[in-house]
Amino acid sequence: KTAAAIALQDVPSTEKWVEDYMQLDFDYANMNEVLYLLKQSESTIYKQDLQLFCTITAGIPRIHAATYIKRLSDIRQVTVKTIVQEEI
Repeated sequence: KTAAAIALQDVPSTEKWVEDYMQLDFDYANMNEVLYLLKQSESTIYKQDLQLFCTITAGIPRIHAATYIKRLSDIRQVTVKTIVQEEI
């Protein structure tokens, strides 16, 4: 017990948000606005395919998810789809 406590004292702790996973599909013209909102919400981008038609798979922190999913959905020609973690 003591050895484990001593070992854990030297390990830095890491804080990680619980995320809601989303797939965003949008036109290249909307890329700046989408990326701005993802950065503002402190999202994690897991996959991105940035072509004429773009797809991003991101994890949005649950604490911000409702607000930013709404804001992303309000952008014209942006489709937001909830996905499960196994699809990432």
